Amino acid sequence: ANRQFSEESYDNNEGVWELVNSGSVQLVEHVSMKIYHIQMDLVEHLFHHVRNLSISLTSLSSMDYCELTRFNGYERAWLVENLKLENHQCGFVIENVDTLRTLKLRKVILAPISASTLSDFKLKNLQNLTELVFNYNELSQITQSIFEGAFEGLEVLDVSHNHLTEIDMSILRLFPKLRHIDLSYNSIHQMQNMHNIHIRKITVDFNRFDCEWLIYHA
Repeated sequence: ANRQFSEESYDNNEGVWELVNSGSVQLVEHVSMKIYHIQMDLVEHLFHHVRNLSISLTSLSSMDYCELTRFNGYERAWLVENLKLENHQCGFVIENVDTLRTLKLRKVILAPISASTLSDFKLKNLQNLTELVFNYNELSQITQSIFEGAFEGLEVLDVSHNHLTEIDMSILRLFPKLRHIDLSYNSIHQMQNMHNIHIRKITVDFNRFDCEWLIYHA
């Protein structure tokens, strides 16, 4: 049987903590909160009871508090469908969250030593994810090492407002149902391996394409 979600929304920390501390099993449509750092007991409680969850982290005063965070939904019976994570200072792994449909990672600042290479950032086996938004970050490249396992349902990929200078389009073969990729507001001068890439829409506004490359591929 389908579980019924209440229409209540919690858009302040006080309301969220009251929900958590009450031990309520209420299913909530929307929660938005700001926290100082990720507390997994809190996050797991919300993943069990919230459909649309937005978490914004306040700036850390010291990177000494920084540690990789792992969200693993394997056999957890999480219910979260739409997750937005903003201002995360550290790396993280999000994996096996079968209920997840939309994932928005905005202003995700990784550890300084690996901010551009994404060595501390991975997405694994999000087979029902349909939209991934990873904008306003420090991305300088997109590599297959970011994605592991199944991403069979992904339809929309937004990597706008980053620092991409070029992109290997063969990576899109990881996403057989992808219909739109947004590459706008980067510094892309060329796209490689575009042959046999079947996608309905590529948004490339406000980039720095090499004129010779454009003429050759026109």
